[in-house]
Amino acid sequence: MIFKILEQDDIFIDSILTWNSGLVFLSAWGRETSLLEFIARMQASDHETGIDKITLVNPPAGANRTAYVPSAKMLEKHTSKIVSPIFGDLVHAFVVDKRTSGFDVATRVALHLHLGNPDIWGMLKKYVHVPLLDEWKDELIERFLDSGLLEFLEDGIGVNGICFKLDENVVEDVVTTFLKAGRAFNRLSA
Repeated sequence: MIFKILEQDDIFIDSILTWNSGLVFLSAWGRETSLLEFIARMQASDHETGIDKITLVNPPAGANRTAYVPSAKMLEKHTSKIVSPIFGDLVHAFVVDKRTSGFDVATRVALHLHLGNPDIWGMLKKYVHVPLLDEWKDELIERFLDSGLLEFLEDGIGVNGICFKLDENVVEDVVTTFLKAGRAFNRLSA
């Protein structure tokens, strides 16, 4: 499905994902001039003609209607031109939060985009600063979800995501509590 937005008439959105109402991922289509203008307006969100939010027209039920545009420093843009005999020249743009490219060590946050079944455990082992054994997978994922270290972003259109908020102190508390419960080593000896 393709959606129009209120902020600019000739831009069409086919995928969008937000986290705490902030834009994480956007897939947009339009004519080259219009799309470049749209991206420039997003980068100048604090200017009077800038865009500080994107509002979908008639989104499906359960999808977030408004995505607030973060600071331009937080966004990466990728564009490609497509020549179509039916529609003429179109430009396709992806606008993504830089934290989708990897783990932000300063904020301890990573955002992962996915279409299917992501390898949550593999990413946790990569991002967490303490060693994790594969035998702990199911219980630790559940504990990380319960403590807010993991959050599923499932209100997207065309794409979903996972947010890893891996505060070192909270991670250590969760793993320590798990180890003190004694079940970690019971599973190893079984």
